[in-house]
Parts: sequence; C-alpha cells; structure tokens
Amino acid sequence: MNEYFCNIGQGLASKLSSPKHNYQNYMGSSLMNSIYYEEINREEILNLMINLNPRKSPGSDQISPLLVKENAESIVHPLQIIYNLSLNTGKVPTSMKVAKVIPLHKKRRPKHNVIL
Repeated sequence: MNEYFCNIGQGLASKLSSPKHNYQNYMGSSLMNSIYYEEINREEILNLMINLNPRKSPGSDQISPLLVKENAESIVHPLQIIYNLSLNTGKVPTSMKVAKVIPLHKKRRPKHNVIL
C-alpha cells in the first residue's frame, strides 16, 4: 500500500508531456513589500516549544518533541533568527518543506447504508 502512495506522483508525471514554457514565464515581478507581518518574537516560539506534547512522534528531522521541549531555552534564539529571516527574504529552507504524510484508512460502511 505504501509503495502505491510513494510512486503515484512519478507515475502520473511520466504520462504528462513536457511543458512548452517555464512556469516563471507566467509570473509577474516580485512584490517584496506586499505583505505586512510582525516579526516572530522569542516568547511566541518559546511558548510553542514548551507546550509541545512529548508523547508525539518526531518529525522528518527525527528530533523528538521531548528533546525540543527540554532544550527550548537553548534553541529559541537560533530558531527565531531562522523564522524571521525566512519571512524577510520569502525563502524557506528546503528541510523545512518536508511533510510526514500518513494515510488513514476509513472503515467501510455496511452495504445496506450505501446511498445511491
């Protein structure tokens, strides 16, 4: 089952013809000052880290929430710099774009409950 989900994108992409134009040809120029935001402050990040559930599984970086929680004071400043730099430049580090997707199977409905 997991093999199916891991390869479906590549299979569909291989059936598509090559694009005639680069997607950037359709984009206008960047609007560097088009969004207003307040910088993320230390307290916001610290509050989120302190309230992490230590029983949850680690993300793609394999760092456990318990480790983050226990070391929150030590890592809050570097994270604040990274987050604010990302917002200021509009660039997100590649390692922060990874998501852990787990398909959840739904229980089948009994046949007599099927609506036609």
